[in-house]
Amino acid sequence: MENEGQITDPNSRFPFLTSRPVSRFSLLASRIKPHIIFLLIALSVFYMFLLWGYHYVAADFTDWYYPWRYNLVGKDNRNTYISNRSLGDPLFMFAPMDRLYNKQIKKGELLLWNHRNLAGHPVYASHNRAFFYPPKIIANYLFDYLSARDITGILHLYLMAAFMYFFLRNLKISRFSSTAGGILWMLNSFVITRLEFGVDIYPLVYLPFILWMIDKITDSGKILYAVGLAGAVGLCILSGHWQFAFYVFLMSAFYAVFRLSAKWRDAKTIPWKKGLTLLFTGILGIGLAAICILPVIELLKHAERPQIGSLAQVFSFSRLLPENLLTLIIPDLFGNPVHHFYFTGIKSGVQQYFELALYFGILPLFLSLAAIYSQKLKRTVFFFTHPQASHY
Repeated sequence: MENEGQITDPNSRFPFLTSRPVSRFSLLASRIKPHIIFLLIALSVFYMFLLWGYHYVAADFTDWYYPWRYNLVGKDNRNTYISNRSLGDPLFMFAPMDRLYNKQIKKGELLLWNHRNLAGHPVYASHNRAFFYPPKIIANYLFDYLSARDITGILHLYLMAAFMYFFLRNLKISRFSSTAGGILWMLNSFVITRLEFGVDIYPLVYLPFILWMIDKITDSGKILYAVGLAGAVGLCILSGHWQFAFYVFLMSAFYAVFRLSAKWRDAKTIPWKKGLTLLFTGILGIGLAAICILPVIELLKHAERPQIGSLAQVFSFSRLLPENLLTLIIPDLFGNPVHHFYFTGIKSGVQQYFELALYFGILPLFLSLAAIYSQKLKRTVFFFTHPQASHY
């Protein structure tokens, strides 16, 4: 008979310990511990903001332009004082617009029109600055525009890890491995190199959450999970980077089809009800973001960028070349813009470092390859490989 006030740990990995009494406090601590780790890591990434008030904006980039450049140019008429020449947009485009947005939000108004940009610009139709995104609205109402950028960055780093943790735990993966998966998802090079761009990382928060909700809906079909999925889809669209949101939805759609096909195989019947639930929930999520989608569609009719070239030409600007796969092992094999030296291969010289960042660690890479061939994990289904290989 178990001691009063104690419970058996249902997550023990060792059969001979399954009957060992575990206090409720110890079990609660074991569940909270990963989130404390995630939060501490997110805070440590922004330690310069927390300790000294420095913001993640490359202000030294002003030295690239006159009059600041006048006394700083080298003999070759090129500025050698700029730490990273790939970070001009966050300073000259995003930060000024966020400053204007912050002023409007503090007045209790949404920024609809920016009269300071050329002859004027309908800001509400700019999907890539997340102006209708609730976390950004709240942060800008409470803080100045630069602090709001950093605080939302901390929040989204933590949420990336937390949602990945919940998704992996739902797949019956151990707490240790799920914690490792969350850390890798929040600290991979693709995320870290885009922190100064602000909204770029926001859609990535919702990928593990959406996959988690898909699992819950296909397993139980409860309405609560459908509401969670619709909310996540809507927030992913409002979060500001539609290209990454598209990738999130594409991967989620493949995953949903794979999960439904697994149910069909096991039950010998087509899971129409759960499939329709996923479909209509996704449509509802898109509808929740209509306040952002409809103005963008209208503005696209008058946009200049589609006239630049064909879709093939646009994709050629930042395509992943075979040699870039080597950066999975050596991230700076082709240089690093911080060192003022970077090239992406013989065939192309137009890609940016952050656009092709793939590195997520040597040990996780080899563990993921090992997981693909692990006999123990063969029954865990994912649309390309095992979940461990996809997220580790």
